[in-house]
Amino acid sequence: MKKAMIPGIVYAALTVALGVLLIVLGVKESAVDTSVPENEAVFDHMMLTVPGIVLILCAPLFVLREKLFQSSARFLFAMAGLVLLAGIILEIVYFQFIYFGLRRPQYKLIFGAFLIMLVYAVAIFVVSAVFELTRKAVLRAAGGTK
Repeated sequence: MKKAMIPGIVYAALTVALGVLLIVLGVKESAVDTSVPENEAVFDHMMLTVPGIVLILCAPLFVLREKLFQSSARFLFAMAGLVLLAGIILEIVYFQFIYFGLRRPQYKLIFGAFLIMLVYAVAIFVVSAVFELTRKAVLRAAGGTK
């Protein structure tokens, strides 16, 4: 295994761990108090569970960074864009088609989903930037040219 792959594996493992933690917290928080309205459970899933799934889906990109992206800027914007786009699509599919069903569409949730996933996209942009700095430092220490 190359030394350049170690940061990708570490960041992928941390991202998966964070995603699992978010899913567990989302499921736990939505079941805490059954006397609260249904909207509280929806909000817990929207804030925690769905973004946790998206983080798990995006984790392999840290390992595959060298093969998929030529530049750091492409990687950073691709990660943030993927989290934003995949998150919005997953939130819409989950809430519009599965949770509420087609008979009771909740169009107003799209705006909340966009804002929530925008926050997660900015966070993953920052994490990806730290990953890039770490990866470049490891490459320099290993005698790489990048």
